[in-house]
Amino acid sequence: MMEKEELLTVAANDIEAGMIESMLASENIPVLRKQRGAGQYMKIYMGMSTEGVELYVPAESLEQARKLIQVQETEGTPEEVAADQELIQAEADQEKIRRRRSWIILLLVFPGILWIAIHQIRALLQILFQ
Repeated sequence: MMEKEELLTVAANDIEAGMIESMLASENIPVLRKQRGAGQYMKIYMGMSTEGVELYVPAESLEQARKLIQVQETEGTPEEVAADQELIQAEADQEKIRRRRSWIILLLVFPGILWIAIHQIRALLQILFQ
């Protein structure tokens, strides 16, 4: 753990966070990842987080890290930018599909669990009040 860390940026997803971490590691700048909000639980449950990833660096390396990120954001050919946008769009589409599947599973499973619970409570009440 770093003595005094400062928030560098919030990456949209693990892929972006990994790219930033790799770039900073090449300059020997340590990075601490923290999931936002319920992000860690979502990552365990769904394999991904929609909350974003906070990236922290030591306070003394903050300015250097910010400059590196700015240089990285301004570089790139139009083809690379288009490929990045396609990747981001594909990831967003996959996220929507996962979210829909989760809701469908929840909506299919919850009524069954509720039905079982009601019947078990009714059976318990019949046993208790006979």
